[in-house]
Amino acid sequence: MTIDQYLAKRRYWEFALIMLIVLVSFVSNLGTELVERGRQAADFDVREPFILEATSHVAMVLSIPLLLWFDHRWPVRAAKWFRSAATHLGLSVVFSLAHVTMMYWARVYLYRFVIWRLQGEAGFLTEAKDEVTVSGMSDRFLVKKLGREFLVRINEIDWIESCGNYERILSYRSAGVFARNSGNV
Repeated sequence: MTIDQYLAKRRYWEFALIMLIVLVSFVSNLGTELVERGRQAADFDVREPFILEATSHVAMVLSIPLLLWFDHRWPVRAAKWFRSAATHLGLSVVFSLAHVTMMYWARVYLYRFVIWRLQGEAGFLTEAKDEVTVSGMSDRFLVKKLGREFLVRINEIDWIESCGNYERILSYRSAGVFARNSGNV
């Protein structure tokens, strides 16, 4: 490619280069975020880091026209370097605020309409009129002690203590102290 061919399609080549840089940055940042979250062994949704990185990079691409306009309007000049540095410092603040604002609103929209919808919406179920309803709560607990099972009436329970994964049920009227696994509640 000669310089004349480049200058004839300069805008397209510059746009392609910017998109390539943004794509490489997006893929590398997304990979880093996924590796870090995997290393922490936390249960996470893969869509979340994707949305975080995508909104950041889309906001950056949308801010590029602002940068080009500013650079054309106030170019860096060696003769007035202090003034150029001050104006570019001011633009960096404006760019950062615009970037964060666009990211915030994009994430609000995407979380509301993408992730929450895919997870399903929770709500109270209304009672069906033609179905038989189950009676209320039982008045007894099934507890195990020394390999045996006991039914303890709720009104006979004097005290309940939380012991990590278990509850200790103290009932002096029934048979003493019982341990009940809270996973079976």
